[in-house]
Amino acid sequence: MREQQVLLLKKSFEKILAIREQVTELFYDHLFLANPGLRSMFRNNMADQGEKLITTLEYVISHFKLLPNGDYQLEHSLKKSLMNLGNDHKVVYGVKSAHYNKLEDSLLWTLELALGSDFTVEVRQSWREAYSEIVKYMIEGANAETSS
Repeated sequence: MREQQVLLLKKSFEKILAIREQVTELFYDHLFLANPGLRSMFRNNMADQGEKLITTLEYVISHFKLLPNGDYQLEHSLKKSLMNLGNDHKVVYGVKSAHYNKLEDSLLWTLELALGSDFTVEVRQSWREAYSEIVKYMIEGANAETSS
């Protein structure tokens, strides 16, 4: 990701943090309306689940590292954490690779609604690229062979 994209992520996420409860409620309402079969995967209190989502996004957004060429990438330690998270989601909840596209659709829909006119083409692209980075490592972790 480029510096401007990371800045857009951080700026837009600050606005999301101010209305975090409403955003997570919108996100999960949309996700389950569009994909009713996913509801059974979420056994936790949804307010707690929403807080986990926001906390994870906040952590990821704060862990993009500047490279010598001016690009940003996720820090190595975060990549490993995302891989473990992906494996946990597969083993514990039955998450499949195809589910991540459904989550992305709901995330972008929610961001567009929550940010309104601040959800520009550039902001959308920044979120899509960040989400793609997150999912890449989660799927990699889910597909990794687990040793006994």
